Amino acid sequence: MRNSFFILIAILSFYSSSSQCITGDCKNGHGFLRTKDNIQYEGGFKNGKFHGFGDYYDYTNKYSYKGNWVNGKKSGFGIEEDYTNSTKYEGEWKNDVYHGKGKFTWQGQLDLNYEEYDGEWKDGKRTGIGTYKWKDGNVYKGGFFENLLQGKGKFTWISGNYYEGELKNNFFDGEGEMHYADGTVEKGIFKGDSLFEGETLYKENNLSFTAFSGDTNATLIIDAAAVIDDNTKKIISDLLWSEYHKTSNTVMVFTIPTLNGESIDDYANKTFNRLQLGTAGKNNGVLLLIAVNDRKMRMEVGYGLEGVLPDLLTQRIQQQDIIPDFKNGNISQGILKGVKGILSVLQDPKNAELYASDSSSEESSRSYGTMYVLNLLILLACVNSAYFGQYGRFVFSSIIMLWFSLIITYKDQYGLGFSNSFLLHTIIYYLIYFTIRGFKAGKIKTSKKESFIHQFFYNNSEKYETSSGGSGGSYSSSGYSGSSSSSYSSSSSSSSWSGGGSSGGGGSSSSW
Repeated sequence: MRNSFFILIAILSFYSSSSQCITGDCKNGHGFLRTKDNIQYEGGFKNGKFHGFGDYYDYTNKYSYKGNWVNGKKSGFGIEEDYTNSTKYEGEWKNDVYHGKGKFTWQGQLDLNYEEYDGEWKDGKRTGIGTYKWKDGNVYKGGFFENLLQGKGKFTWISGNYYEGELKNNFFDGEGEMHYADGTVEKGIFKGDSLFEGETLYKENNLSFTAFSGDTNATLIIDAAAVIDDNTKKIISDLLWSEYHKTSNTVMVFTIPTLNGESIDDYANKTFNRLQLGTAGKNNGVLLLIAVNDRKMRMEVGYGLEGVLPDLLTQRIQQQDIIPDFKNGNISQGILKGVKGILSVLQDPKNAELYASDSSSEESSRSYGTMYVLNLLILLACVNSAYFGQYGRFVFSSIIMLWFSLIITYKDQYGLGFSNSFLLHTIIYYLIYFTIRGFKAGKIKTSKKESFIHQFFYNNSEKYETSSGGSGGSYSSSGYSGSSSSSYSSSSSSSSWSGGGSSGGGGSSSSW
């Protein structure tokens, strides 16, 4: 009760000030009384004090009470309104304070600050079971003790989140459940509004999973896509648990059917943090996430292991150990080999050298050999077309260069990402082409009047047809480059690897 002191002073002044009984019996009976302080009362009296039902109004302080009195004090049921503070109480009283069941509302200015409590009171304080509604739409239903949230209750936010369980001193404290609007549920023991001990259940893409706790009931394999056979699953589980018990490094395999349009990087980063992989202070977790139907995967690495498992190394583990089996339809074996690759590096960082060169791989050797051959062919095509004027016009040469650029950058041998690699090759080939044509035309030379750049772009085509000149070539180059980049943007995001900048620490993504 916010104004009990004020009410007490008003009543004492009422009896001590000079008053006038206008009508009735103001001693023992029913009467109408008014004081010089603009206070009036109409109702029952006993021994000169308010007793029974009566209507009290203070015109100066804009305060009214209508209800029962006992020996000059509000006791029983009554309605109090404080027009200055825009508050109202309707309920039970005892000795001038709220006591029993009652509803208190604070309207505020322009109805913007409405708050309400409807429940039990004791000695003027919210104590017992009640419901409190805040002006922002949040609601609490449950136990109170001396105006504080305490006992069992349910706190609901306007966002749709809600907590149901035990509270103490306005904090979630004790056993309870926190439900989030996205389907996430935290169950267990809470302290200071946070989950202290328990589990977290997540729901995404109709999938439920719990945070890793490290106990015997926890799991290091979540095969939601159902692609790992039981025998392989046991082998992988034994390997992961062995690593965890020896080093506390927490490696988890997580398969899902689909990302439902979400980025593999975002999904992996979010899942890594929600699973709480790794031990406190070490951040030594690794998540191998595989979206089977989307044919995408990502290794998310905690900060504590980023030095041992850098982004390029995780990319090579995927490319060399996992993807070959995935392409052959053997998902279980691919995952097993990937897990062994990760663990081999964690157990002995020197094993990373096996992925750094891998000279024994015939496929890798053939890939690099093919790259060098294609680069040589395109260089010869540039020289032949630009210097000797063969193969016709500029457009034909552009098609050749762009086609070879696509072939070379398809496997992303430099680890730059498809788009970056393609753009780099294209720029280099066009620079070679235009430089040769410029020298051939005799227009690129030392000059005090014109810069090299001016000569390169504006004096480059007198000896050739206008349609294949330097300026037109630049426009065509830009047009083809933009078209290719746009057409392959979706595949580059899944084929190229990207790392760092995530809460997980680092990692890389691949598709197969």
